[in-house]
Formats: sequence, structure tokens, C-alpha cells
Amino acid sequence: MPGRFLSLAISSGLSLLVSGCLLDVSPYRSDATGTAATTGTAATTGSGDGGAGGQGGATATTSITDSTAGSGGSSTATGTTTETKTCDSQDDCDDGDRCTIDVCDFNVCKSIKVSPSTVVGDDSQTDCFMEICDESGQVVIGADGDDAAPADDNVCDTEACAGASVAHTPTAEGSPCGVQPAEECKQRSCGAGQCKLQNKPNGTPLPDNFAGDCALRICSGGAPAFEAHPEKCADGPPNDCYVPACALNAVGGACYPTFAPSGKACDKGGGVQGTCNDIGYCS
Repeated sequence: MPGRFLSLAISSGLSLLVSGCLLDVSPYRSDATGTAATTGTAATTGSGDGGAGGQGGATATTSITDSTAGSGGSSTATGTTTETKTCDSQDDCDDGDRCTIDVCDFNVCKSIKVSPSTVVGDDSQTDCFMEICDESGQVVIGADGDDAAPADDNVCDTEACAGASVAHTPTAEGSPCGVQPAEECKQRSCGAGQCKLQNKPNGTPLPDNFAGDCALRICSGGAPAFEAHPEKCADGPPNDCYVPACALNAVGGACYPTFAPSGKACDKGGGVQGTCNDIGYCS
């Protein structure tokens, strides 16, 4: 009898032990399944954990566009920083957009929009403009206040920057320009903003061949000419009823007296006043 009870005790103990083991391992069944998903929008600064098989929310200083998916979940955030493809180095992340900064961060390419008005192109210091990024991340033209206006080949205007454009201001009409011709009464001068061969203005003085005569050399109609100046006559008229005159000729002018206009006041002598007649007498 003692031996039979001992066998039964041992058998019962083993059954309980095995039963206990089965109860202990039940939480770890190999056919258990589970899914998890997270969807989140990150702004300012934040972080999160995704479900099994997925990726959690992203961390950004402003906001992030991040789209990843796994068997367990996905997360998405939208903003000025965009995570795109995977990468091994910085060279893998160049998107060709001059208004973004592209980096390879833990094998993920990130494109960060630059601030508005960031200069992305300024190849010349003499064109009045530069390329900048606008608020939408597009390259646009902006004024460059540090530039000088580009000079052109036109000597009859001046250039200045007007915003991002070049303004052309004509120089004064008649300003000499270019190589001057040999003709005395021709000149190259500015007209309507262009350098042209033009006549010198009528009356332009020329060198006087005979300083002692009564004629002056001037330009008239684009050619040299003489102009009478009787006031240059040195000898006065014989009396009040004559006035000096200047007769032009091929080489200048000659002085001679001519009758004063009839009725001109004259001195008859002895303090007696008279008038000139039409033949040079004071009566």
C-alpha cells in the first residue's frame, strides 16, 4: 500500500507540474498576431513612437513633411522641411532647386526651404539685378542696390540703375561726340540720344581772316559765311547825316559811308539843330 500511494503522488505531482508549465507559457503563443498604427502631424518640436512594424512621428523645428509606411502604421507631417528618398551621402540629395538646402540626415534626404529674399544668383556687379527666392520658394529677379549700371557703346546717353532695370538718359542736345570732321561748320553732336554728323548752329563764330575789316566769319547753313558788322568801321562818317556801312565781298567786308535816314536830327553848326535830308545834308 505505501508503494502504491507513493506512485500515485508522484504521478499527480508530475501532472500538476506539466499543467503549470502549460499555463505559464500560454501568454507566449507563437500564433499570436498584432497591428498598430499612428498618424500624426508635427509642428514646432515633437516626437512619437509608431506601432510595431511602422515608424513614429518626426521631429522638426518648424514642421516636417515626412511620409513613411510599414506593416504596422504610418506618420505624415507637412511643412517647410521635406524628407524624400534615402541616401548614402550629401550628393544623393541634390534636387536641383536653388531655393532649398538639401542634406542627408541619417540616410534620409531632407530639403529645407531657404528664407524669402535669400540671394541665389548674382554673377555680375554691373547689371542692376540679382536672383532671389520669393515666399513661395521660386527664383525671381530682385533689384541689386550695390550694382553699377552697365555702360553701353552710346556716347550720347548715361546709364543708371532703376530698380532691377537700366535707365538710359540722353545727354544734352548738341553736345560734341565722336571724332570731329574737318569741315569748319560740321560737327558730330548728340541729337535725340544718338551721335550724328550735324551742321553747327547758324552764327557760330569762326576764326577771322582779317581782324581789321568789318566782317565776321560765321557758320550759316553748315558752311562758312561772312556777316557784316559796321560798328567795326574805324573811321566815322563826315557828318551827322552819314552813317557807316559794311559791304561784304569774297574775302570779308569793306567800310563806306552811306546816307542817314531822312529826318534824322543833325547839328548844322553853331549849336543850331537841323534834320538830315535824303542826300546827306543837314538842313
